Amino acid sequence: MDLGDIQNILGEHWTKLIAFGTLLYLLYTYIGKPLIGIGSKISAVQANLSESLPVLLEISKQFRPNSGSSLFDIITNIQKDINISKQRHRMIINSLNLAYFESLENGEFSFVSKKWTEMFKMDLNEALGFGWINCVLHSDRERVRREWEAAIKEKRESDIHFKAGDENCFVEVSLHSYVAKNKNGDLVGFVGVIQSK
Repeated sequence: MDLGDIQNILGEHWTKLIAFGTLLYLLYTYIGKPLIGIGSKISAVQANLSESLPVLLEISKQFRPNSGSSLFDIITNIQKDINISKQRHRMIINSLNLAYFESLENGEFSFVSKKWTEMFKMDLNEALGFGWINCVLHSDRERVRREWEAAIKEKRESDIHFKAGDENCFVEVSLHSYVAKNKNGDLVGFVGVIQSK
C-alpha cells in the first residue's frame, strides 16, 4: 500500500465524516432546538451532537498537511522511510549479483534485480507482472506457468526447472521461490532466485 492508497482510504472516510457531521449539525440546528421539550432522549442526542462537532473539526485538521504533526504528515514521513528502505534493500540485492525477484501474493513479479534483467535480456518493465514468463523457452512455458500458479495457489515454496531463451540459444535454469510473510504470519508475496544449472 502506498501513500496514494492511504490518501484515498482516508479521503473516502473523510468525505463520509464531513457528510455525517454536516447532517448532524443541520439536525441539531434546525430540528433539534424545537424538539428540546420532547424528552430526555432528544436532549441526550443534542448533547452528543454539540460534543461531536469539535471532534469532527479536529479530525479534519489531521487530514491536512501542517508541517509535521498532522496524521497526514506522519503517514507521508512513514511512506518516505519505506521508500528509502526499499531502495537500500534493492541496492544490496543488486550488489550481490543475484538473479533475484519479488512477487506479489498473486504471483505477479513486482521487482527483478539487475542480474535478472541481464541474464534474461529483459528490462525491468518487461519482467514485471507476468511478463517474466516470456523468458521461458516456448516449449517449457505452459508447464512453468502451471507449476508457478500451483505454488501460488498452495502458498508454498517452489523449485521449477526450465530452459530460458529461445530455440537457438537457451540456458537451463532453476527458479527457487520462498514464501514471504508479514509479522502476523500472513502471506504478502514470494521472493526467490533463478540460478543457471
